[in-house]
Amino acid sequence: MQSEFIDINPEKANQVLEKLNSLDSAAEIARLVQKYDVQHRIGKRMAQRILNARREVGRFRDLHQVAIVPGIGNKRLALIIYSLSENKTAY
Repeated sequence: MQSEFIDINPEKANQVLEKLNSLDSAAEIARLVQKYDVQHRIGKRMAQRILNARREVGRFRDLHQVAIVPGIGNKRLALIIYSLSENKTAY
């Protein structure tokens, strides 16, 4: 059974996608996410999966492409959205 995808406003989604598309290393991705949530951080291996997926598609065009990276799911995607968006409020 597949869960519902996170509903997020388009402006915040674009902020997150721009940031993910601009980061050049797994360490940068992991560091930014960990900065806001040490307990539920994204490790370097998970961040590398995100980077590899981005390289396969060229650039992420929507958050669904991030969500389908193995191991991400809605909970980690919500953490990524919160960590990489400029406005730290609910989506």
